[in-house]
Amino acid sequence: MQQYVAEADERYRGFTVEDSGERMAKIAQVEVSERGWWSFRVPDSGPITQDLANY
Repeated sequence: MQQYVAEADERYRGFTVEDSGERMAKIAQVEVSERGWWSFRVPDSGPITQDLANY
């Protein structure tokens, strides 16, 4: 199972970039400080990047 999870994690990292989590916390209206590493990544391109630029 670990192999499949690692492959999915690497794929996710491949199209996202690190983020402070503050923007996603505002948008989702949730506290992200105690969430997993994936809560601190955002897409590196596409329409969401334009939306996130507003935060």
